[in-house]
Amino acid sequence: GGLRAAYWTDLVQGIFIILLSVLLIPAGLNALVERFGDAQTMGTMSGFQILHERVSADFFQIIGTPRGGEFPLHYIVAFTLLGLVGIVVQPHFIAIGGGSAKTETSARVGLVGGVFMKRLCSVGWALTALIVLALMADNLQIAEDPDRVWGVAAREILGPFRLGLVGLMLACLIAALMSSADCYMLILSGLVVRNFYAAYVKPDAEEKEYVLVGRIVGVLIIVGGVVFSLRYQNIFEQLKIALELPIIFAAPFWLGMFWRGATRLAAWLTLGFSTVVFFVLPVALPLAIGSLAENPRVAVTNDVVTKIT
Repeated sequence: GGLRAAYWTDLVQGIFIILLSVLLIPAGLNALVERFGDAQTMGTMSGFQILHERVSADFFQIIGTPRGGEFPLHYIVAFTLLGLVGIVVQPHFIAIGGGSAKTETSARVGLVGGVFMKRLCSVGWALTALIVLALMADNLQIAEDPDRVWGVAAREILGPFRLGLVGLMLACLIAALMSSADCYMLILSGLVVRNFYAAYVKPDAEEKEYVLVGRIVGVLIIVGGVVFSLRYQNIFEQLKIALELPIIFAAPFWLGMFWRGATRLAAWLTLGFSTVVFFVLPVALPLAIGSLAENPRVAVTNDVVTKIT
C-alpha cells in the first residue's frame, strides 16, 4: 500500500495509456483505405492521403479551429500560462514531481521525460480524432454528443477484428483513470491527515487512527470527483476548471519561493484575494447586478462559423 503501491500502479497504467494513445491509429488508417481507397494497391500509410482528402485543411491548423477561431493565439497563450503557474501545486506533483524521489536527478529526469511523453500521447489523441472525423462524420451518435467519439470509434474500428481489442481499449481507459485516482487519493488523504487532522483535531492519535481517517478521506475524494464529473459533463469545461483552480494556491507558493518577506498572513490574503477574483466575483456579480449579465460591452465573444460540407 501507500506510495510504493501508487508508483507501481502508475508504472503499469502508464504503459496502458501509451497503448491507448496509438491503438486506434493503424486500425483507423487501414479502415480509411478499405472504405475510401483501393485495399489491393494501397497500404495502411495511404490512409494519411485519404485523411487529407476527406478532412478540410483548417482542421490541421494549430491556431484557430473550424469553428471560426475558438482557440485564437491569445487564448492558447493564456491557457499555457495558467498551466505553467498552477501545475506546481497540483496534488499529484507531490508524488511524481520529485517530492519522494531518491535523488534530484531522478526527479528531474523522470518528471520532464514523463511530461514530454504525455505531450506525444496527446498528438496521438488528436490524430485519432482526425481519423474518426474522416471515417465516421455521418455517425449519429457522435453528432449528438462529440464526447462519445472514442467509445464509438473503438467499437466500430476495433470491433470487426474480433480479437478483444475493444475490451483492451476499455481496460486502457480504466487504467488511465486509476493512475490518476490512486495518486489523488494517496496525496490528498495524506495532506488532510497530516496537515489538518493530526495538526488540529487529534495530535496524539495512534497510527491506526490516522490510517483509518486517510482511508475515509480517500473515499470522499473519489465520491466528490464522481459528483463533480456528473455536474460538469463537458470534458473541456473540466479541463479549464482543473487549470484555473490551482491558481489560488499557486500564488502563495511562488511568493514563498522568491520573496523572503512573504508571511503567513500574506499567504492567506493572497489565497483569499485569488479565490474572490477568480471564482466568487464571476458568479456573484451577475446575480447581484442583473443588468451586468446582459451588458453587451462585457458579453463580447468570438464569432462562431459553422461549415456544412
